[in-house]
Amino acid sequence: MAAIVNGDADATLDLLKRVVAVPSVTGNTAAVHALLRAELEQLGYTVDDVASDPNDMRGEPDFSPPTRETSGGGMVAHKPGPRGIMLFAHSDTSDHERQDGWQTDPLVLTPDDQGRVAGIGVADCKAGVVAIVAALKSLDRAGIRLRKPPAVVIAEAKTGGFTGMYQSVRQAGRSEGALYCHPGEVGDGMGRIKVATRGVLSFRITVAGRTPIPIESSARSADPRQGENALVHASRVVGAIVNWAETQPHLICSVNTIQAGRDALEVPALCVMEGTCWYTEGTITSVIDGLKSAVSKAAASNPWLAANVPEVELIGVRANPASCADSPFAVAVQDAVAAVTGTRPEPYDWHSASDIRFPMLYADTPTVGIGSIAGNFGRSGEWVDVADFMRMVEVIARVLVCWDERSAAPAAA
Repeated sequence: MAAIVNGDADATLDLLKRVVAVPSVTGNTAAVHALLRAELEQLGYTVDDVASDPNDMRGEPDFSPPTRETSGGGMVAHKPGPRGIMLFAHSDTSDHERQDGWQTDPLVLTPDDQGRVAGIGVADCKAGVVAIVAALKSLDRAGIRLRKPPAVVIAEAKTGGFTGMYQSVRQAGRSEGALYCHPGEVGDGMGRIKVATRGVLSFRITVAGRTPIPIESSARSADPRQGENALVHASRVVGAIVNWAETQPHLICSVNTIQAGRDALEVPALCVMEGTCWYTEGTITSVIDGLKSAVSKAAASNPWLAANVPEVELIGVRANPASCADSPFAVAVQDAVAAVTGTRPEPYDWHSASDIRFPMLYADTPTVGIGSIAGNFGRSGEWVDVADFMRMVEVIARVLVCWDERSAAPAAA
């Protein structure tokens, strides 16, 4: 397999160069999708565009609102007959025009003296998209015909996943396994493979107080005992949240910002806190309901809070947890990585809101994430290690072939 993949190395890097040269900021992926569509159609795929307007998804119970305006974009490539695996990756990138610090042209794939290439989105996640196409091309050139051709999903996903990835995965439907191709954020490439993703949600809690009326024209003349200090009441709420979180064995909760008051002389009339919950069991709904219940109990024990119950609201990206640890597909991917790299990868389950959740939660498909060594994700100077990138292509090809032989064997018997 290594000889097949490495024999196409120049063509693979040329494709990566062409893909990097096409800007694909979230909300502007049509051009890069057209390029990739042509590549997949040359391999005999039928490619369907997927309606991906996130506004159509707002009624979904686990909808995560985009962090920027976009009409979305996604596509699903498929061939006739039974399907084995789904290969998927996101195509949108950060906006290089909003980044300072690029030492090279971000739209030109540029090598350095450390065996790496840099370019906008190369780590997050154009290397993953190209690795998928390159693996399929290598097998095609080698004359290897899979009995169960994989589906390919390429879509926007950087702002929570509901700008294309969610819709495209649902349209693609169930597969025997799904391989998410994305360079590894931890820094050790395929030393770890994603087999689970933690649920995550962020929240804002607004606590009301009352500023006392000053006796004189200056705030310093007010008697603080005549007011209701929003910050003091907020501390009661934080204590209740900490106590609640300690009773939840599969949850971590942290209040991380607190804003209150205008200056040192005035009792604050408002306190706004923000924080995050991470969880491996439960749902967005059950976790936020638990948080609200803890806040309500704190309010019930204090006359002021009982009359002015703090407001709890969801903010930012949110996601439900999913896992396929120890599944036959996860083991098969570990086997493939070990065969290519010489080291059996560790299963990794600490990532939050990973796109691997979509096939598991909405297509009943065990899903594993793999990726090469890379760095500066979404920042100036994004890079990917070339040798490990080619190993990533080889792993994808090996998973396709080995799983095809394994899953097709019973039908042939």
